[in-house]
Formats: sequence, structure tokens, C-alpha cells
Amino acid sequence: MKALFFLIITANVGLFMWEYHQGAFEPVIEAALVNKESMLLLSEVEKNLPLSEDLAKKESLGDANGIVLDQDIPLEQAKLPEPNTEQQVVLEQEKQNPNEIKSSAEVACYEAGPLDAKTYKTWRNLLNDTTANIKIFDRDVPVISSYMVYYPAEKSLEQAEAVLKMLKDHGIKDLLLQRGGEDQGEISLGVFSSRERALVLKDQLQIKGIFVEIKPRYKPAARKYVNVIGHATMLESLQKIQKIDPEFTIKPVESCP
Repeated sequence: MKALFFLIITANVGLFMWEYHQGAFEPVIEAALVNKESMLLLSEVEKNLPLSEDLAKKESLGDANGIVLDQDIPLEQAKLPEPNTEQQVVLEQEKQNPNEIKSSAEVACYEAGPLDAKTYKTWRNLLNDTTANIKIFDRDVPVISSYMVYYPAEKSLEQAEAVLKMLKDHGIKDLLLQRGGEDQGEISLGVFSSRERALVLKDQLQIKGIFVEIKPRYKPAARKYVNVIGHATMLESLQKIQKIDPEFTIKPVESCP
């Protein structure tokens, strides 16, 4: 045990003497920097910037904010571009008078009809506007006068004559063969004032195996129309009539009455 302790002490003393000879305990002297650039602070760099670089820096800042800077004016004294005062005045007028700007677009002229006397009177009462600019006038339009039950035309008059004989054999006497015009070849079996009465005859003939058709007949008649100048409320009142009367039409017109 003593031999081991003596061995360790001897080794430490030998290591200490070796480091002493190598100069490990001599003071360290820093060598001077050779060919090395000195380091400067950011504030020192900005002070030493050339004029061209300083100017480029200001231009880059101005471009980033959409502002053109004067070379002789400091950045903090640069003025922003003045707003368009004329555009602001127009916008303020639109905010103050929105109804006056849009009123011309809201007023329109319409032609509406046809109207019977009862519908026209009811509409004026509901409108409740004695100052409304309304012009009433008559116009001749085709109106349904009756309904005709007919057998469709065949390819030739000879074939139509054969159908006419067949119908007479079934006991139908009220027959008329159209021998000219647009309805040439058709065989009329009767004319009725209403579609309901015409449907009765059609159903009776269908039971016998005779298939006929019904079509309306027209004649010109004077119908009442109105030209009006009004706002949206006027148009809404006309649209209410249109919902209950399929014949009633509303269309805008270029010239007002």
C-alpha cells in the first residue's frame, strides 16, 4: 500500500516538472492583429456613409411608402401627397342627398293593359293618388269571340268529303266543310260561346269513336290601356293586377305621355 502511494506521488512530481520545462506556467502575451479589419458599431457606419449611399437609402424608404422624397428635405419633414378634394366633395354630396341622385332612375314610364272599367276603377281607388300622371286610351286587339269544335283537315278534299259522309252517317247534321282559306279541309261541327259547352260536344263524340279538336275564334275589339309615369309603388300596383289577370301586360315605354 505504501509502495503504491509512493508511486503516485512520484508520478505527479514528474508531470509537474515536465510542464514547468514546457513553459506552461509562463504568462501569456497576445499577439498583435496583423492584416485584420476593425469592427465598427452601426451608428458609426451610418455616420461614415457616402452621400450617394445615404441618398439611395432615402429613396428606398420613399419608394416603400409610395412617397417621392426631396433630396434636400429630411425624411421626417417629407409631406404626404394631398388627397383629391374634388372627389371628396362628390362623395359627401352623394351621402347627403342619396334620394336626389337616384330619384331620376326610379321614375319610369309604363304601358299596361288591357283593363276593363271595373278593374280600372278598383285600381285607381287602391292607388289613392289623385296627382298620378295617368293617360287612358283605347286600342283594338283580338279577343276571343267563340269556340269552334272541328274535325282536323285530311290530306286532300276527297278524303275530307269521305269524313263528312261518315259524320252524317253518325247522325251529325250541323256540319260545314271549309273548302278554302287557312282552314281548308277542316270540318266544323259547331260554334259555342264558351269552352265548357264545346267540351261537352267533344266528349260526346269521343264516346262514339270520333276524335275532334277545339280552337278559339277571334274578333277585333277596343280594349282600354293606360300610360303611366310613376315610381316603384306605381309599378307594384300594376303587378298586383298582372298576378290575377293572365292577359294583363306591363311594358316600359321610351316616351312618357
